[in-house]
Amino acid sequence: MGLPQPAFFTGAGKEADDAARAEHATMPVENFRAYTGHPVPGKAEPPRAQEIYKVLDNVMSGVLTNEDADPQGLLDTAERRVNQVLAGQ
Repeated sequence: MGLPQPAFFTGAGKEADDAARAEHATMPVENFRAYTGHPVPGKAEPPRAQEIYKVLDNVMSGVLTNEDADPQGLLDTAERRVNQVLAGQ
């Protein structure tokens, strides 16, 4: 207990959550002050990202599971497919 977590609460709920974390921490919470004191705003995933990941996953799987794989050929194919995905936006 004591590791930084995403801020799910605001106002009184956050104050109660912070107090409970401080009371029950099993590690020095001050070690995380630089992290917790400077929250980074969330950023949405780019459009079509999951489709691109799907294409790139085939490249990774091919290289990792087939010792005769042609990495450059797989990347060339992936590039064409990703360009098709992006052109469809």
